[in-house]
Amino acid sequence: MSTDRPPPSGELPDPARLDALLSAAARPSAVDPGAESAAVAAFRASHASGVRTWLTRRRDDWRPRSPWRRAALRAVLGALVAGLTRANRPGSRPSPSRSSRP
Repeated sequence: MSTDRPPPSGELPDPARLDALLSAAARPSAVDPGAESAAVAAFRASHASGVRTWLTRRRDDWRPRSPWRRAALRAVLGALVAGLTRANRPGSRPSPSRSSRP
């Protein structure tokens, strides 16, 4: 049995092994300073160019939503409900006149 695989269901993992795995995962790995500075320089150059062709998905953007969107939605829904209410009132639709029949 490989030591990298989780234990079968019903068995508890070895506490020493689990501790070693969690310690290794939490320990920061070595970073090449040259690669890090190159990545930061590339990011800053891209950001400074001002060209942004990507769109942020709503689920990726955790900022609070702007209040004008909520107000605009309420206004649209209010106008829709008011229009439907007015259209369904008795007497709001012209009834067919009997004189137009042959």
